[in-house]
Amino acid sequence: MTGKEFLTEYAEWFPEKQNLCEEHISEFSEILPHIFAMQTVNIEINKAFQNGDTKYFERLCRFVDHLWHLVCHDDNDEILNVIDVTILESISDDKTMWQRFGSLISGEFREYINKVVLTGNVLMAHVENLQQR
Repeated sequence: MTGKEFLTEYAEWFPEKQNLCEEHISEFSEILPHIFAMQTVNIEINKAFQNGDTKYFERLCRFVDHLWHLVCHDDNDEILNVIDVTILESISDDKTMWQRFGSLISGEFREYINKVVLTGNVLMAHVENLQQR
């Protein structure tokens, strides 16, 4: 998946957030996937969780799960790296949010996180496994 395809997926899932897409393109004149993820997923998911906006938080979690399913079969995919590093590291910073996220994603994605991401990413070595639903 390319950065442009990532932006397109985001815009389709969150048409009300079109301004975030436009701001990113305006600021950088290209799509920088890790920064785009920070702006559109990390900041938004944290804000939704902290503000108790359950519906938006759940939508964002489902979006990350959806993205993962689109790219999970290509270990070299740039967006898979964005998910593994930028998005998951950020979500895991808050233990309660991390477990809530884990309860909203597919079992296949949760298993991938527990068996691949948490064992292969040194920065996440301290992070608890996601619990089964």
